[in-house]
Amino acid sequence: MNARSRLAFGLKIFWAALRQRRLFELCAVSTYLEFKLRPSDVEPTYIDSKATARFLNEFQEVAGSIIIFPGGEAVRIRREAVCSVGSGILYGEYHPLKGTRVFLEEKRILYTFDFYENDHRVNHIHSIQKISDQTVLINYGDSRRYSDLVLVGDGEATLKRIGRYDVVLGGYTSGCWVRDRLYLGSDFTERKNFIQEYTTRVRHPLPRRICRHFVSGMYHIKGTACIKLFTNKNVHTGSDDHAVVTFCTKTNSFSNLRILKLDYV
Repeated sequence: MNARSRLAFGLKIFWAALRQRRLFELCAVSTYLEFKLRPSDVEPTYIDSKATARFLNEFQEVAGSIIIFPGGEAVRIRREAVCSVGSGILYGEYHPLKGTRVFLEEKRILYTFDFYENDHRVNHIHSIQKISDQTVLINYGDSRRYSDLVLVGDGEATLKRIGRYDVVLGGYTSGCWVRDRLYLGSDFTERKNFIQEYTTRVRHPLPRRICRHFVSGMYHIKGTACIKLFTNKNVHTGSDDHAVVTFCTKTNSFSNLRILKLDYV
């Protein structure tokens, strides 16, 4: 992205923030992320053409989408927004413009809940993470990045919001458990991103080369204390748009950064 393109993009973001009355939030969050987070230097390698298909298949399995059909309607769901809890399964709607419904499948019946139906600042559901046997963390975006704690009825088709984990830096796009710790991945456009440990709220910025990617998916590498993360740029610039990196939860460090030079996935 050249200087003119960056200026145009910056003005676009500024105007959108002004129009949505988010100027203070944008400035405050950007300042915090820029000065508080200090990315590490991890030397990348590039994924060659022979490994591209394998990378794309793994990416789709972790960070892709599925389609469900409540009442015959096709609804897109991010894989990170599918969560088994209690005796049911939760699905979080993802629509580019407006789609904030949560579907609870219980005994082959699909129930619908929409906590933000009338809130134009909430566009869609990024992910749903299981916290306990009956509690989940539902992460919304984008104008407002809410991360709500929701209680799922035990054997009953009910959802009840019981608290909010984060209102400014929330809206996490992915998450996974390593032993007894939950790690969450952030989603900020053209700003520094990180993974965060749920209980301590300690944030680990992505490596410098991909620090402005958002975390599109992650999973625990079995038999290790490591997480494999998939990242993307929100704005396509022609290369370095997709990457995969390993995070060690013992040393809190990143390694094995690989970048895929591809316009779109």
